[in-house]
Amino acid sequence: MSLVNWDMICTPKCKGGLGFKKLDIMNHALLMKNTWRLIIEPTKLSNQVLLTKYDVQLDEVPTSLPTQYGSHLWKAMGNIWEKTRMGMRWNIGDGKKVRFWWDCWVTTSSPLADCMTQPILNTLLSKRVADFVDETENWNWCLFSHLVPNNILLKIASVHPPKASHGADNYFWGVSSNGVFYVKSAYELLDDPIGNEDRNFWRLGWSWKGPQSICVFLWLLLHGRLKTMKELHMRHLVVSTQCDRCRGPVEDILYTLRDCVTARRINLMRNTNDTSQEYWRVCFGVAVWRLWFWRNDILFNHGSWESGFIATDIKVRTHEILRCSHQPLLGKQQRVETMIRWKAPSDADFLTSHSLTTPIGLHVLLSPPPAIFGLLCNDAYGIAHSRLVLH
Repeated sequence: MSLVNWDMICTPKCKGGLGFKKLDIMNHALLMKNTWRLIIEPTKLSNQVLLTKYDVQLDEVPTSLPTQYGSHLWKAMGNIWEKTRMGMRWNIGDGKKVRFWWDCWVTTSSPLADCMTQPILNTLLSKRVADFVDETENWNWCLFSHLVPNNILLKIASVHPPKASHGADNYFWGVSSNGVFYVKSAYELLDDPIGNEDRNFWRLGWSWKGPQSICVFLWLLLHGRLKTMKELHMRHLVVSTQCDRCRGPVEDILYTLRDCVTARRINLMRNTNDTSQEYWRVCFGVAVWRLWFWRNDILFNHGSWESGFIATDIKVRTHEILRCSHQPLLGKQQRVETMIRWKAPSDADFLTSHSLTTPIGLHVLLSPPPAIFGLLCNDAYGIAHSRLVLH
């Protein structure tokens, strides 16, 4: 039974999901990587082959790629081309390459053409940024101040007007913090996740100090997706919402873990010496996890609810988690370096008195004559010092 839908599972953890990747969006992000390399590395051999084959000029970044014919890869790159341009940002130099209305040079998500307050002449739509500068190398406000809102005008005022001394215009990947393209940033650009934007709320479960299995349980708990009687009744799997332990009217999550008579009998304050905030934070996660475990044990295994034993179980597991967090299971072993080199043996270091304690040069005749077994011992210089022949 699916408790959380797939779209929520594919949402980032900070928004209530598990951070799984959607394969279709991941495929598009990888295609964007190819298109971005096509833009920034046009002299690469593979890119030259594509640009020459399909007759594409990158003197300026085109608004689209010709996809009437070509391979499946080229058509897929053409379909994702507009998304790649959405992530491109421009640094203004001389202003001769950047289109004033159609390139993202002052806005972050859409070009200035999408922010116009009134229609403009077609002759102005193709103008470059350098065309909106006067003779004093300042912005010519009278050409566009009446066409865009005030907040956009403030952003334009914060950009230095283009000058020839600034060099050529250059572009970068505007989605990442350092201007470098990453597949992760492309995925975030394409994805439109659902879920709650309250990052602190979801951080409560994932920042809990303990096993990952309990963190996943806390994630389900925050979503309200435990298989209580109320949840099963909503899915038309049971007839009644009554609690099987105390016969309460409605068994929801709060009733199961807090308001049920059996849950109230558990006293975690008794014989507890540790009152630190860290202890009670860990104890809370362990408590709700074990309360749910023992509730299921009663329903499905016909177990017994012993409040004292359950309280002891929660405390023991809490102390074990704290001990493991403070003392890692794998201690750091000090590395010892030992220098090893070959040393030539001395002249006297050879086989004597038929002793095999320090054999230096031991040669066994694998194919001796019949009924003969031979041994030959040499010193460090290859001189034979001892021979043994057995018949």
